[in-house]
Amino acid sequence: MDTGNWYNQKHILELLYGLGGSWPVEASQCLRIGCTESTGLYWCNDNAWGIRTKGWYLHSEAKRVLYQCCKYSVLQGPDYAVAGMASFPDDSKEASFSRVVLGYADCHDPLDTDPLKYGYPGDEKACKETGPPKEGRALVTRVAVL
Repeated sequence: MDTGNWYNQKHILELLYGLGGSWPVEASQCLRIGCTESTGLYWCNDNAWGIRTKGWYLHSEAKRVLYQCCKYSVLQGPDYAVAGMASFPDDSKEASFSRVVLGYADCHDPLDTDPLKYGYPGDEKACKETGPPKEGRALVTRVAVL
């Protein structure tokens, strides 16, 4: 998934929180809820039926992504790249089997554009979880043994 700007994401979430209300999304579709510059917030429904949930619920899940993904990129800049996705718990009656997605958006694309169509890493550069190793420390790499 393509990255968006952390500060723009934060602004979108503040607007969402202030709006209140509830949001519908059709079966097997994504809905872009907010967009500013080249950054968007999406709600994607993986169900075979339409669902609706409250804006504060979308806000709380999206906030988890905002503050837990791409920490090095966000804290160190200069691009403040962030992208991520959070799935709602299966027992959340209103939003079961759906997910919020934060990342790049073309605000001119239709509202039901799938955010996964945009290539990585995009305009805001790569999303980094950790920084370079500190001098004098060995870099540990995980290797899968087949």
